[in-house]
Amino acid sequence: MRVIWLVLLVGSVFPRVEDPLPDEIGFGFPIVLAGAGAALGRVIYASAPRAQRERAMGRLSVWAFWLGGLLYAASVVAQVVSNL
Repeated sequence: MRVIWLVLLVGSVFPRVEDPLPDEIGFGFPIVLAGAGAALGRVIYASAPRAQRERAMGRLSVWAFWLGGLLYAASVVAQVVSNL
């Protein structure tokens, strides 16, 4: 019974999300993902030495940027093909 009350309490704290996926992807999407990659690298390597942490942040940032660029390009191609 306590678990149910805990779930209801936790569920009432978070805001309601109707559509978590965006309807459109702008050109800034790869840049946003690059920032998220850097933040993720900082969290994952938080206890590592500073040089290793910064290297990991840079690598994850670059990988996330390229992933965002590929997703952006794929969405542009899908939009062009769907309008034909």
